[in-house]
Parts: sequence; structure tokens; C-alpha cells
Amino acid sequence: MIPFSGYTSNKVFEYFFIEQGLSQNSIYCMLKDKKGFLWFGTDEGLNRFDGYSFKKFYADPENEKTLSDSMVQAIYEDVNNNLWI
Repeated sequence: MIPFSGYTSNKVFEYFFIEQGLSQNSIYCMLKDKKGFLWFGTDEGLNRFDGYSFKKFYADPENEKTLSDSMVQAIYEDVNNNLWI
């Protein structure tokens, strides 16, 4: 356990890797959205974690409604709950 700001915290940290469902082990960015989902940007797409499992989003050149590139380096949520990747 690591003390934070002068007090001891009972936080539990859990590690996730490819074996647990991430598309790639290197994470460039992450965000917790207003619905509670955790989003992770990697070299191989965007990963959403709901507390149980990962859903992966990739670029698909045949589909204009997907990511423009699978390398995700920044994630932002605006006031209307839209994610900007």
C-alpha cells in the first residue's frame, strides 16, 4: 500500500494486459467518462473497459464511421458527453 497526501489509502490497483483483453500493453492515454467507462488509447486502437471486460475499437479504411487511425494518443470528453479521439 502506498500513502497518498499524508494518509494511508486502501485503494486496490488491478493490472490489465493483453491476456485480460487489452488490444496492446502500451497505453498512451486514458479517460474515465461520465458513465463510468474507462477508455484506453493504444497503438492498436481504442479500448473501453466496463469493469468486467474490454471492447475494442479499430480503424477500418472501408468504414468512415470508425477511427481514422488505430494509434490513439489522446481522448477527451466534452460537456455533451461526446468523446474526441
